[in-house]
Amino acid sequence: MVRKLIFLLLFLTGCAATDWQAIQKALEETQRIVDKRLQEYYQSYPSYPYQPQPNQYYYPQPQPSYQPQPDYQPQPSYSEQLSEIFKKVAKAIEPTHPTVRTFALKLARKYPGEYNVGQICIIFKYLEENWRYVSDPSGVDYVAPAHESIEAGLAGDCDDFAVLMASLIEAIGGSARVIVAWGPEGGHAYCEVYVGSKKDLEELIDWICEYSDEYGTLSQKIYRWLAGQDYVFHYHKTASGEVWLNLDWSAEYPGGPFFKSYKAYAVYPDGRVKRLE
Repeated sequence: MVRKLIFLLLFLTGCAATDWQAIQKALEETQRIVDKRLQEYYQSYPSYPYQPQPNQYYYPQPQPSYQPQPDYQPQPSYSEQLSEIFKKVAKAIEPTHPTVRTFALKLARKYPGEYNVGQICIIFKYLEENWRYVSDPSGVDYVAPAHESIEAGLAGDCDDFAVLMASLIEAIGGSARVIVAWGPEGGHAYCEVYVGSKKDLEELIDWICEYSDEYGTLSQKIYRWLAGQDYVFHYHKTASGEVWLNLDWSAEYPGGPFFKSYKAYAVYPDGRVKRLE
């Protein structure tokens, strides 16, 4: 194409092939035309918006293997969760705390003397009538120490009631334990008091019958028991013959109906745990 333009210019100017000035002029004119055409050609296409700079090209980097975050905490197993609950319950039973001991004495003084059935009944009656149910903080299984429930004006959930009941019984010389159970209605906790043998249980029931005015409507239930309906008083009996009487807040009277459960554990103040059959 360039040659054609040169010959065309030479023809038009009438110059001979040996006229180097004409040739030089023709070459310059040709170069000018070519440059102009190239400039028009490049201007007809938009420039690419991104011009990569040296050493700025993206190269995929290998991803490191998964590393747990610093704040990651592995979830405890089911057995570990149970163990933690049992520890909380045992630790919350505090019969020697001054607040607990003083409160127990004020209640038990109505039936003075060595540890006796009257003291058990009056403590249960007072708590059952004055307790106010309040839930734990959301997402937290909180077990209040016994003295906190007293300072709060006798308020809390089922495990708080059970812990306080066991603490008060232990504070006046008795033996108690907390039952942690699970059933169709969910989880529950309640207190049981050790009454000795089956014969001791019968003596306890006789005492309740004699002082049934303490409970008002309890009289009718006791009379039903005397008529042979012994399901009125509920207790656990161990293989060695030990009898533990139900003191559940929802039972409304000592020995009332058990919470229906398919799994239950007895937690003792010293930290021992036993699965109930």
